[in-house]
Order: sequence, then structure tokens, then C-alpha cells
Amino acid sequence: SLGIGTFCFMFSNLLGSGVILWSGMKTVGEDCNFDNLPHLIIIFQILIPIVVGVPATLLIPNVLQTEQLIDWEKERWYEDEAEELDHTLDSEEEAMDDDAIDIMG
Repeated sequence: SLGIGTFCFMFSNLLGSGVILWSGMKTVGEDCNFDNLPHLIIIFQILIPIVVGVPATLLIPNVLQTEQLIDWEKERWYEDEAEELDHTLDSEEEAMDDDAIDIMG
């Protein structure tokens, strides 16, 4: 998929920039040295994307994008969080009302 391909491309570029320095290649000046370039291309433009990309495809669920992955009625965890949020907001409002009464009274 496009997202995994983009991730592999960015990962290879970032890692490759550091490896160019580590490999001893000189890319600036009159005494440039590109002897290690073929090895680096094979490793960081072919092998690393395969090593990262192929396992990443295993993380993609085998369902259509239009299918629901979570049965919200069965899970019902969101109701507990909503109730806790309501109780917290009610408590804060009561505290603010008590403070306003104290200030006025």
C-alpha cells in the first residue's frame, strides 16, 4: 500500500544519509570516493524496504475499509468513559457554583 511504501522510502533515506557518513564515502571536494555506493544502494534501497515493508503488511487487517472493525454495541467501553466524564464535569460545576456563592455571600 502507499502508506507502507512511503514509510519505507523515508526510513531508507534517513538511515541512508547517516550510513553515507559512516561508510567513509566522500561526496564533496576533488577527492570524491564512491567505491561503497553499489553496496549501499543494494542494502538501503532494496533490502531495508523489503525487510521493513513485508512484515508491515502483516499489520493490515484483512477486511474492507468500509467494514466496522469494532462492534461498539458489544464493547460498550465508551459508555463507562462518558459516564466518568459526566460525573467529573458535574463535580467541577458544583465546585464552581459553591465558589461563586462563597464570593457573593
